[in-house]
Amino acid sequence: MRLLIALSIAQTALLGVLGVHALTMDARTREIAETAARLTAATDAMRASGAGAPTAYSADNFLTEDIRQIIREELAAAAPTGGGAPTPSASLNPGVVPVGAVPAETQAVHRALDDFIHRGRMTEGEMAAMQKQIGRLPPAERRRAMGKLIKAIEAGTLDAQL
Repeated sequence: MRLLIALSIAQTALLGVLGVHALTMDARTREIAETAARLTAATDAMRASGAGAPTAYSADNFLTEDIRQIIREELAAAAPTGGGAPTPSASLNPGVVPVGAVPAETQAVHRALDDFIHRGRMTEGEMAAMQKQIGRLPPAERRRAMGKLIKAIEAGTLDAQL
């Protein structure tokens, strides 16, 4: 009989803890909903005022322009060019590395990747710098280097975040 009373008391206490936890989760859910509503309102206000999106992609100066440059190169490499006409990426961006880039830069990027993989870790700053270096490579080499980087991260041989 005493065992049943003890179990009833324990069960009641656990139900009380569960109820408090449910109330806490409900309050957190309301906070998240309010935050989402404020963000949506701020985004709508920014769009209505005509303000553009921020230009910085990350704190390490990997700018939106760098992404645009990469997309231009990819589009130029995919589009058939006729009669030796300059590619759009080369004419629009004089700083863009042409498709026949210097193999020394490609080798340097691959050596650096191998060093990081051998070391087993890469900080956020090192990752941002590596992504910037990879972004300067020709499209085929860029795909190869990013593939190597992603495989190392997924395999667990490199502790880093993209």
